[in-house]
This record gives sequence, structure tokens and C-alpha cells, in this order.
Amino acid sequence: MPLPTTFAGTSARGEGLFVLLKNGPVVYKNVYSVNQGSNNISKIPLSSFTVSSTLAIGSGTGPIAMATDPTSTYAYVCNQTNSTIKKIDLSSFTISSTLTLASGSNPVDIKIDPTGTYAYTANLTGSISKIDLSSFTVSSTLTNTGTFNGLQALSIDPTGTYLYTSNYGAGTISKVSLSSFTISSSLSGMGNPLYSVIDSTGTYLYVPDSADIPSNIYKVSLSSFTKTSTLRVANASGNNQVAIDKNGTYLYLTSTFASILQKIDLSSFTVSSTLSIPLYPYGVVLDSNSTYAYVSEKSNSYVYKVSLSSFTSSGTITVGSNPYNLGIS
Repeated sequence: MPLPTTFAGTSARGEGLFVLLKNGPVVYKNVYSVNQGSNNISKIPLSSFTVSSTLAIGSGTGPIAMATDPTSTYAYVCNQTNSTIKKIDLSSFTISSTLTLASGSNPVDIKIDPTGTYAYTANLTGSISKIDLSSFTVSSTLTNTGTFNGLQALSIDPTGTYLYTSNYGAGTISKVSLSSFTISSSLSGMGNPLYSVIDSTGTYLYVPDSADIPSNIYKVSLSSFTKTSTLRVANASGNNQVAIDKNGTYLYLTSTFASILQKIDLSSFTVSSTLSIPLYPYGVVLDSNSTYAYVSEKSNSYVYKVSLSSFTSSGTITVGSNPYNLGIS
């Protein structure tokens, strides 16, 4: 299968990703809702926008995040409660294998490098697990409980050179060299970061502060690893996941406690539009053409389909209980 030559967004099939393969752009066919409350994954074909099947991950697993490899062959689900990673065969939508991390790791995010060689998990205990996907084993663990205080999420640049961590407790973003698997530097003054997203050129990292109203979105130059701009959003609260469209024109942000999805113009770095998503919007992914966004809503266990041209809701469907993140393939 072809390997990716251009990789944009957060990482392999994470929030706001657009992948170009040698044979042309990937066409996404399915969205997956990771339902922590019911310990399962809902598969949603984009063509029908209905739940076609549900995969049980296991009692007491606490699935929270999902990443798909560049060829859409396998997905990997990290389970916070029992510190496992499930490998899912997407063609049969069945569990292929289970990897157990160190006891009490509590993985809360997973990303895959652009070549599909390694996966990385953000562990609440202050570590990153590097997983060899060919053998499906942990090849290395980077631990620094001080730097990775409240580690929540990861982003990988389009070249697969650096990984960026959101350290909620420390109020920092850390830059990790993937070749040496060491911390290169950390950037402070980031409030309470949960998630981040990298633009298609690998020029800027956008980091929402999840603090209460009003809250900020920080624009970070990756070349200098400095904060270049701050967007203060008056009605935002509990900023969570972010996605950038394929043209790099708009950023979409879920503000969970404000019950809104925000559309941000990246050229002017201003809020363009706001859409109400009652009650607690959380995850967001975009389709291949950036025609629709899909947003998980935790309280009512919905997934919303949002038209990006009109920036209005095109419908909702009910998924499993307490959906956190979304995957796409």
C-alpha cells in the first residue's frame, strides 16, 4: 500500500487530519466514536450517517482515544482504565490483539507517526510509550513526571521529526525529538492545555487553553518554538479538541463548558462563527474534503454532523455512552 508523502493535522487519523498518498488524497469513509461510558466503539459510515456496527472493547477498559494507521488497515484504541491498547482490524471491525502497558500508565491519547511505524501514547502518570506497530510491543518509554505533569495529548509534525505534548498540570507544551526520543525543550505560559493541532505545512502549532471564560488559543511557531500570537475568546470555556481544514484556512474548536463549536479564521486569527452544540461537545474530526465536521457530545451521547459551508448542524445520531474522541478512516 502507498505511504504518505504529506501529513497534516495532529497525527495519524487524529483530529483535523488530512493525508495525501502517492496515489492521491485519502477518501475517508467512516467515523468512529470512542465511547468510554459503554466501553465500545461505534462505527459510522459517512455515506449513511448511521451507526452500522458497535465493537465491544471490554468491561472496565475505559476507551478514550483512537488513531488509525496511514493505510486505514488498523486502528489503535487506548484504554485509560486498564492501561491497554487494542489493535482493531478495520476490514472486519474486530479486535486483532491487545497490548498491556505498565500498570497504572493510564493512557489518554494515542498518535501514529507519518510512516505508520510507531505509535505513541500520552500516559497520565507522566510518560510516553513508544510502540513498534510491526511487533505491537513497547519499544521504549520516556518518563519525566515533572515535565509531563498532567500529560493529556500529543501532536506529531508532518515530517515525523518532533512530537509535542500538552502538559495540563505544568501549563506547558514540550517538544520531543522522535529520533533520540528525548525532550528537546518546553514552552511555558500555556494555561491549562489539553489538545493541540499542527497546520498542514508544519509551521504553527495551535494550543487551546481549557481554562474558564474567557480563554485563550495560542499560536506557536515551530521553527523558533515561541508563542507568536494569542487569541482571547470571550465566550469560550473548557476548550478541548481542534481540527484544521485541508486548505489551512479555518480551525474548528470545541468549547465543552460553553457548549459551542468555534470556527476560527487562521489568516486573521479571529473567531469567524460560533455554533451551539448542547450540552458538552468534545471530539471533532473533518472529512476528506472539509465539507463536514463530526462532533461528539458527551452528555446526550450524540455525534453531530456539521456543514462547514453554512456552519449549521445537519443532524445528530445516538452512539454509545459518554463519547470522548472520534477517529476517522
